[in-house]
Amino acid sequence: MDLLTPLAKHFKILRIGQSARADLEKKFGLKVNPKEEQAQIKIQKVLQEAQIVVCASFSLHSNSLEKSQILYDTVIIDDASMISEADTVSALKHGCLRAVLLGNQMLTQGLFLLNPSSAHRTLF
Repeated sequence: MDLLTPLAKHFKILRIGQSARADLEKKFGLKVNPKEEQAQIKIQKVLQEAQIVVCASFSLHSNSLEKSQILYDTVIIDDASMISEADTVSALKHGCLRAVLLGNQMLTQGLFLLNPSSAHRTLF
């Protein structure tokens, strides 16, 4: 179910990284060619204008987000059991005041733990 489209009536939404859904990529995807001259400046401008930025965990370390000085007061992490603590901290380092962790008890918890013996210490 597409939950972004109803939100787009009230907020400017940007999706960073690839999406399995072409319709969401077309509506909300970053429309700047990274090889284009002045691309980073344009990307930062688009990030600055966005009220909601959506990305998959593997996109958290993209140059667009890593180089950004933009602060996000709320971070929502979907499928939180599928993301490592390090990636969670990476998502929160941009000024997060509120974090919302969403999970699915049917998914394998701690899938990305590097040390399975530390599963009892995971945040999730």
